Amino acid sequence: MRRKLSKRKVTSLGACVFLLAGLAVLFTVAVVGSTRSASAHQSAASAVPVDQPRFRVQQAGQWGYIDPAGKIAIQPDYAALPDAVALMDQLGIPGSAYQVAGRTLVIPKKNLLDPALHDRLAQVQGMDVLGAYFDFSKDASLMNRARVPVGRFYEGLAAVNVDGRWGYINQSGKLMIPASYDRADAFADGYAAVLRNGKWAYVNHRGQNMFNRSFEAAFAFREGVARIRAGGQWKYIDTSGSDLLPFPLDEAGDFSEELAFARVGDKQGYLDRKGQWVLSGDYVRGGMFKDGLAPVMTAGRKWGYINKQGAYAIEPQFDEADAFAEGLAAVRVEQLYGFIDSSGKLVIEPRFRTVFPFSDGLAAVKNGDKWGYVSPSGEWVAEAIYDWAYPFRDGLAAVETEDGLGYIDRTGNTIWAPSR
Repeated sequence: MRRKLSKRKVTSLGACVFLLAGLAVLFTVAVVGSTRSASAHQSAASAVPVDQPRFRVQQAGQWGYIDPAGKIAIQPDYAALPDAVALMDQLGIPGSAYQVAGRTLVIPKKNLLDPALHDRLAQVQGMDVLGAYFDFSKDASLMNRARVPVGRFYEGLAAVNVDGRWGYINQSGKLMIPASYDRADAFADGYAAVLRNGKWAYVNHRGQNMFNRSFEAAFAFREGVARIRAGGQWKYIDTSGSDLLPFPLDEAGDFSEELAFARVGDKQGYLDRKGQWVLSGDYVRGGMFKDGLAPVMTAGRKWGYINKQGAYAIEPQFDEADAFAEGLAAVRVEQLYGFIDSSGKLVIEPRFRTVFPFSDGLAAVKNGDKWGYVSPSGEWVAEAIYDWAYPFRDGLAAVETEDGLGYIDRTGNTIWAPSR
């Protein structure tokens, strides 16, 4: 039976991560540990249809998957492993993690950073990458917070850990790509980045190693292009594995709407796929284009939005700015977040501690110490009673209370009661 969550079942757990720079997804690392052998997984396919979304749930400390109706689709047989990227994955913020000088470093790819986390994340200087590396290993509470449901499905496959090695299951729970990797990222554009013996490579849906190349770092494909690092330099490759540009980059963002923010020496701006500098201006950082607009930051640390001609469509005036989603963009004015439309008008006044972009017509927002959901007009659809609230995806959103993680629909009804 569907029911409303009780306000009594809410405690404060922490802050949500949104990070500066035109950073994106992906890439997303799914983090799941298995308590069964590889052979057991291979024969574990269930009879549920595989053309429906899957949502991660926890029972008795084990993780499994439900369908949109709240019915078990894959039995809870996986144990969560602590990993900084698990948090990024559940938040829908693609990123990659690296071990550098004993630190667990994460490169998130979203724009907004909750000010409450500034003092808890140590920025590492001297890294040639667009955006920032943040150290999750210095704060044990963040690592504990990263024990979230993991293994989100992308292109019909989810990464799982079987006896300490990574592989991929399908939506019936069958192991489709053997667990033989040290890390396995999410699929995008038909390929997934995998790590083995300290080197990254790409595999296809059949688990075949593609391109006959290995990299120091590898990100998810976007619009048929992926960022990689080889020989200490950033480059782009296409889906044939060939270098897209004839020159390396000091910084490289993901492509969106055929353009990517990049830097070479003292030159920075937006490149096209041919390596031509299409746009440049007085901005020092740029985000991804969405609906023809991209957030950019000036040397004065104010954010505005440029159009595809490089002109300011919305003058720099915000303390932070995210890419547009469903016609609205999150912005920060001093310490509070609101939303603007494509003309720059504030349609939801800044009054939240932090926010997620709109998805499925609703935005998760933090009001005081609690999370809830608002409509594009700023009206509450699900009141702020949750310890944590995640973006909607395929009609459901994950929410957390002291009882664990559950799911609600777009009216606020409970589809899966919080459990651990």
